[in-house]
Amino acid sequence: MIVEYIVFATDTGEVIKSGQAPADMVAIQAGPGQRAIVIPAGVIGWNGVDLEPLRAKLVADVDTEAGAARARFITVIPGQDSTYIYKAREAAAWTSGADPATAPFLAAEAGATGAAIDDLAVSVLAMEAQWIAIGSAIEGARMGAKSALAAATDLPGMVAAITVDWDAVIAAAV
Repeated sequence: MIVEYIVFATDTGEVIKSGQAPADMVAIQAGPGQRAIVIPAGVIGWNGVDLEPLRAKLVADVDTEAGAARARFITVIPGQDSTYIYKAREAAAWTSGADPATAPFLAAEAGATGAAIDDLAVSVLAMEAQWIAIGSAIEGARMGAKSALAAATDLPGMVAAITVDWDAVIAAAV
């Protein structure tokens, strides 16, 4: 699919070039110190860059990047998030020797894997604590980027807003 793109300097936000290319070829349009992004049609006009449609696109990009950062730690399939929540609730309420019927998700996993519910509960609580640290750091960075993007009045400000080092965000959380 052919898309429109711009290449800009990452330090100043200056537009270096714009054009059309196959979507999978956009990234290679940028050189050192530059970034190439797909833009909605009509962002580049006679008066330069129309920031509002670009802002909307960049908000979506921040959400996509945050989602990719999260996906490194969670199983991204429909309903899995609620399964994690139920397992964490069950693990928090679990006491050794309790009736397995009070923890159906943990009991189902124990039956399928042969693991003891006590061990599963400890593991689930440890994973939950790790996810809370990582997930909340990602969410903070995502919302911070979106807030900065909303406040940006020019392309350099927008560039600064969307420049999130997701690896650093995650590293600081663990």
